[in-house]
Amino acid sequence: MVLRKWLDLKPGLEFRCFIKKNKLIGISQRHPCDFFPFLGKGNGAILEDIKLFFYNKIYKQFPDENYVFDVYRKSEHNILLLDFNPFGPVTDGLLFEWEELDSWPDGDSASEEVPEPVFRFIETEMGVKPSPYQQHGMPVDMVDLAAGTDPHKLIDFLQMKIQSQQDDSSGEDDSSDDKPEEDMSNVLAKRTDGDSKDIDNSDSKTCTADSATIS
Repeated sequence: MVLRKWLDLKPGLEFRCFIKKNKLIGISQRHPCDFFPFLGKGNGAILEDIKLFFYNKIYKQFPDENYVFDVYRKSEHNILLLDFNPFGPVTDGLLFEWEELDSWPDGDSASEEVPEPVFRFIETEMGVKPSPYQQHGMPVDMVDLAAGTDPHKLIDFLQMKIQSQQDDSSGEDDSSDDKPEEDMSNVLAKRTDGDSKDIDNSDSKTCTADSATIS
């Protein structure tokens, strides 16, 4: 079990960094399902801060030469290390595809030349990616009702429930009032059928009697 100190982090300041052959090749916005306008204005300073942090604090200190780590930029020149992850598809590539990361030119691992990493972030609202966890989520209204954080929504919900019950009960009363009319119409129909049958029978008897007399 690993315990980490709880921090209230702003999603727009989290970044994922990809290391290949001990070289920082890519940096991605940690939450690609959101658009943060300030990233477009300060991307150069963010890139430089992360590069300095990596090459001053992590470079060749990790036991593997291919790995991924997450950082949080608290402020200018102030980077906080959050986590390490394996270099591969088991780790979300976010704004990178693992096919391109695997084939990324990294140069000679023994060389001291520092390649320029690619920094990717959502540049417009149209570029926001859908969240893979959204299908498991719940509407905000349902969350508020369950948590009781919005009393007005709870009151509206109860009023709707009461109104629905009243509508159901009034519908049952209307249907019960219609039943006697339906029964009476059935009775009248039966009586009419009976009378017509009696008339038909009497006519047939008369015809039979007449025919007997004639013969």
